[in-house]
Amino acid sequence: VRTQDPSALYEQAVADYEEALKGDSNRTATWREMGMCLANWGAWRNERGGDYEALYRKALLSFGECLRRDVKDDEAWLSRGLARANWAAFRSRRGDRAWELFEQAMGDFGEALKLNEGRAETWMRRAHAKKSWECTC
Repeated sequence: VRTQDPSALYEQAVADYEEALKGDSNRTATWREMGMCLANWGAWRNERGGDYEALYRKALLSFGECLRRDVKDDEAWLSRGLARANWAAFRSRRGDRAWELFEQAMGDFGEALKLNEGRAETWMRRAHAKKSWECTC
């Protein structure tokens, strides 16, 4: 069980992704992975009662950059859907407006499935988001 604050490691990871993008800003995997890192950091902060909103905003921007470069990246659609669904659930539990984020997450999952309907993980993640959303209403 990790007990130390991983924020410094997340900061270093984001700096490394940014450095990688200086060398090749069109590498979609780098944008996608940085988005996942930021979303994971946001989830960690949320679990401890910290501010996570800015990290989720940055994550969505990173996924958007990935998709701007390759709109057919089903993994980026899936990852952005997960980030939006998690952010919506966190906001809903706090009593904040979250429906728009949830709808956007469903749209992202739908785009991922259009591109790769055989990917079981996308079906499972969308189902989990729907189930989790019901639990937070």
